[in-house]
Amino acid sequence: MGVEASNVEASRATSARSISKGLLSYSAVFLIPLALRLIPELQHSYPLGVDTPGYMYVIQYGRLAGGYAQTNIFYNLLVLLGRTGVSAMEFFKGYPAVTFALTALLIAIYLKRGMGWSLRSLVIFSIAYSFVPALLRTSLDLQRQSFAVSLLALALVLTTFRWDWRTKALALSAVYVLIGLTHELVFAIAVAIQLWMVAKALAKGRLRRDDALPPLIVAVSVVAYAAIRPQFVLPFLRSLFVSGYQPLGVSLASGWERFDWWASMGLLSYGFVLPLAAMGRFYDDRLVPWLIASIVPYASFAVSYVSFNLPDRWLYLAAVPISVYAANFLRRFTLRELSLYALLAIVAIQPMSMLGAMPLPLSVYAEKRYGTFADLMSTSVPEGQIRALQLYSERANRSSAGLLILVVPYELAPWATYFFPDDRVVPSDSPVLNSSSTTVVYVSYEGSAPQGFEMEFSYGGLSFYGRG
Repeated sequence: MGVEASNVEASRATSARSISKGLLSYSAVFLIPLALRLIPELQHSYPLGVDTPGYMYVIQYGRLAGGYAQTNIFYNLLVLLGRTGVSAMEFFKGYPAVTFALTALLIAIYLKRGMGWSLRSLVIFSIAYSFVPALLRTSLDLQRQSFAVSLLALALVLTTFRWDWRTKALALSAVYVLIGLTHELVFAIAVAIQLWMVAKALAKGRLRRDDALPPLIVAVSVVAYAAIRPQFVLPFLRSLFVSGYQPLGVSLASGWERFDWWASMGLLSYGFVLPLAAMGRFYDDRLVPWLIASIVPYASFAVSYVSFNLPDRWLYLAAVPISVYAANFLRRFTLRELSLYALLAIVAIQPMSMLGAMPLPLSVYAEKRYGTFADLMSTSVPEGQIRALQLYSERANRSSAGLLILVVPYELAPWATYFFPDDRVVPSDSPVLNSSSTTVVYVSYEGSAPQGFEMEFSYGGLSFYGRG
């Protein structure tokens, strides 16, 4: 009896240590990307990202324009969140980092449950994931896309549960419908994964009951999407392909310019992670089609005049499988091997620049190419101008002064709309400039003063005009 009791106690102790180690590892998987992504947020007073003020507007005022937004899961969740009294400004200071970390955690769970990765390997994945520039980029202001990617990661986790096929079909179909009603490009990736499974089953020539699951999920999710958004199906399909695409509004006339943009975006999105991913490649029924369905639309822009629309958005969607492949290579090393430290240092160069920790040559390269890709972890306009706009909105709403025009740069337009929600943010050719409204915010696309107005004063880098 004494021996049996001793064995039971030893088993309990081993189980407790295993649980503690697992909890510690999963906590690290979540906290590492969370802490890194919070670095730029803590360096600024306002939420980051060009699109973020638009999402803040939905929370703050609960307004959804058009049928597409009204049937979008993400926008409706923001409306419900706003009704609880949550501050839009405070929410979006933390939400991007939390979503970034949650996706890492879900993918790590899939790697553990579905592929048998060790806890140590999961932590290495979390580190690799946290330093992929494309993931830092998407977590900056592509909030709706990031939310959909988290749902896709959840779908991968659900495939690892040993449920009966009916329960699994219901659960996965529900998640796929949510993905479709959040972001169509991520939905296309999700559908491609299931179609890959169908093609694999057909290639084997032997169909089992479980092989009916992928086409069932595709059918249910696509039919549900079409039923909820019948008026958007054809426009979306037509918008998938474009001719003469102009990234960032820049016309790329020659084939060399197109190739330069294509290659540069790949380098700026992944940098030195790409060779690590190539060396760590392996086959997985879900990660492989995810990668292919992301890369092919991006590559189409380099080789064809008619290509998939938004090739850079497709490229960003490849970030999750690429980070997994890079981690698969890095996890072969022990922490004592100096080569690991050298590799991690190389991988960290570009993302550290994006986090604002150091200026590096790749930042200069990015500025010479396509805007400020390596500097996206900052506001698109000086924070002083955002602060001046906020102060002006607070005073203008209490003022009964005559018509006053505030000329702001185009990049400040989303913030202007957030602070002035009553349709007072207008372009240069808008007739509202001739109205008798007490306050109008004028967004200048040319940087020139509105006709018939003279400058009254300047504050915080913004110019204020009154009737001449």
